Amino acid sequence: MSRSKTLHMRSSVFLPGLLALSAAPFVLANGPLDGTARGTTAGQCPEASAEQPLETRTGSAGILYNLAEHPKSIRAVAAKLLSDALDGGEKVDGAACGSGCTASASPEVVYRVAPKMFLPKAEQAPLCLTLEADTTKAPLSFPPQEFKSVEALNAWVMEFSQGRGDLGKQLYERCGGNCSPRYEFHIAQGAGGLNVETSVICGLARDTASDEYEVSTAVRRRCALPADAD
Repeated sequence: MSRSKTLHMRSSVFLPGLLALSAAPFVLANGPLDGTARGTTAGQCPEASAEQPLETRTGSAGILYNLAEHPKSIRAVAAKLLSDALDGGEKVDGAACGSGCTASASPEVVYRVAPKMFLPKAEQAPLCLTLEADTTKAPLSFPPQEFKSVEALNAWVMEFSQGRGDLGKQLYERCGGNCSPRYEFHIAQGAGGLNVETSVICGLARDTASDEYEVSTAVRRRCALPADAD
């Protein structure tokens, strides 16, 4: 959230875990993630099926809300949406990748968070405007992570969003000034637990008069040509 030296909350000190629908759709280097099928393989299957939205809610990043674990706090909202998304992921249509394409056996959860209110463009720092344009086209990406449990994943995301740990320090170095990150996490079940890919759009500074963030979940499937395809 704001880049205060005394209480520096990039997403929030209280960002509890996989934490959007932002002012602009998230775009990865190989295509948009605005709910449409993304990318193509060499055989013209989409890289992933269109997203099926699950839920969007607003959470408060206010200190008192989060210390008290109020139901409207980001901590509580994010925890509920993540649990519901992982429990309800099987709703995705297995044929969502289209004719002649194979969908992954289990769905992938897409989890996003971003501020609801941003400063007017006239009040945005040049750095933030430049980063907004650059990272909307090519979001900041970070090495995949694996976690044994949702609790472990949540702990890592809190650390990451606060600029702690190696990747958190990288985030702060790459997203400078008072520019605000907007997070996107792709979560899939793997043999060793939860596999997580992280991308960040760094850009427009949020309006610190508002503590509200929008948190959303969706599911999709990875797509590929059948193993026996030419």
